[in-house]
Amino acid sequence: MASFISRCIRHDRAACAAHDRGAGLLVWLIKGSFVGRFTPQYNTPVEIVGLYWHFVDIVWIYLFPLLYLIDSHR
Repeated sequence: MASFISRCIRHDRAACAAHDRGAGLLVWLIKGSFVGRFTPQYNTPVEIVGLYWHFVDIVWIYLFPLLYLIDSHR
């Protein structure tokens, strides 16, 4: 049981760091949009941050059941 708890804590930190990084990028995008940094012609950072955010979410959809739900029924 102790190894399961330590494994959950270790993986939660990694997932939390990925989401924190994404949240920081979203804040950066919002600040940049208020000063007019992005235009219809130049929106590459918005697209890249959106791809990163969705990649983290999709990875988490598969990672959560794999790490927590499959091993919890033992």
